[in-house]
Amino acid sequence: TEIYDYLRILFARLGTMFCPEHHVPVVRQTTDEIVGQVLSLPEKTRIYIAARIEAAVGQSFAKLWERLTTQGYLRVRIDGTTYLMEEVPEIDHRRSHDIEVIVDRIQVSGDARPRIADSIETALDIGKGVVHVVHVDQSQSEPEWRVDRLSLHYSCPACAAEV
Repeated sequence: TEIYDYLRILFARLGTMFCPEHHVPVVRQTTDEIVGQVLSLPEKTRIYIAARIEAAVGQSFAKLWERLTTQGYLRVRIDGTTYLMEEVPEIDHRRSHDIEVIVDRIQVSGDARPRIADSIETALDIGKGVVHVVHVDQSQSEPEWRVDRLSLHYSCPACAAEV
């Protein structure tokens, strides 16, 4: 009947969305909340602030590396491993890769708030509203490091799936 449209609006406003896979609430954060979450990490925690780069299958990665280098970026993470821009290995352009540009490497501290905020804003611009905070842990191999995916969009904090 005609009540379905009103119920949809009511549930959208009053209800809480959950990720169907992880069963956790889907959240949307502001830039200040993201900065606060990063600053709430233990003092002297080493992190990388990174942004995911969309690269189409078949795209020439050489042009992408050149563009990132001219923009002043020094490091990139490919499939969980960090490389200096001049040491990026040849990668198969016929398959999909998880590519992130490292915007900043920093230790968390109260004094670093302006730098962290600026880096997060830059990463959010590059990553279209999504920033990756990579926790550097020398006791593990790099692909096993924890990565927090924080978003300005409604997304699952566990898998970063957007709703």
